[in-house]
Amino acid sequence: MRHFFGEIYEMHLSPIGKYLHNELSAPTTHHPHIDIPLFTVMPNHIHMIVTVGTQRAVSAEDEKTPPSTADTARRVPTNRTN
Repeated sequence: MRHFFGEIYEMHLSPIGKYLHNELSAPTTHHPHIDIPLFTVMPNHIHMIVTVGTQRAVSAEDEKTPPSTADTARRVPTNRTN
């Protein structure tokens, strides 16, 4: 196995390992609906905990535009027992 992300003895990140560390440190920069509260970059793999939010950010423009058919088709109805 090749160690793409760094060395084994004491972890020294390679350029791609540094890039990966930076991206995992601030995931909401590109993906506002996810959070990575804990991660470890290993020499040839990574471990991380990823939480995915159920709500997306809504802009002022989104509030003016009615949801499309595709948006409403993805919604899961909730069962209410009132």
